[in-house]
Amino acid sequence: MTVGELIEQLSKVDPSLPVLVDAYEDGYESPSSIAIARVTPADRDDGEYWQGEYDLAEGDAGEQALVIARKAKPFGQ
Repeated sequence: MTVGELIEQLSKVDPSLPVLVDAYEDGYESPSSIAIARVTPADRDDGEYWQGEYDLAEGDAGEQALVIARKAKPFGQ
């Protein structure tokens, strides 16, 4: 999903609705932060799909992405 696609979807809903993200295992929670980060596709040959599709990039590697962090894990930690 791109920022443009997100904006398009958000423009269709009541702006007073709360924003929630998936919780660690079950349920939902409020995000703790929104930031621009450089990311690279993750190499998950070990089958650890729960680790996510992307990792934070080193230096100028990767591409910029909008990151919405879960409450339990603020961006950059």
